[in-house]
Amino acid sequence: MKVKNETDVTFQLCIGFDEENILGSLYADREMACMYKVEGKDLCYFRKDGKIFEKIRIYRSELAPDTHEILSEYLLYENLCEIGYQLHKDTTIVEKGD
Repeated sequence: MKVKNETDVTFQLCIGFDEENILGSLYADREMACMYKVEGKDLCYFRKDGKIFEKIRIYRSELAPDTHEILSEYLLYENLCEIGYQLHKDTTIVEKGD
């Protein structure tokens, strides 16, 4: 993970794990005008040329600090990577051709 802070705000990043997710919180040394939520959506696994790949879209949502209402949502990036570990037996893997 790389993090670069180009602001005058001091942040603390806390990361934890449960059985299914990586959980994170970002704290600031002052109150911010909005809150952000980063999450993966549209996760899929597929097999191509005998290899298994994971594809996921990462979105950032801006939330109202008082109500947590979503004010905007933005696609940050789409990640595609080869999986080098055993997936859970119930994971759906789509077969793809060339």
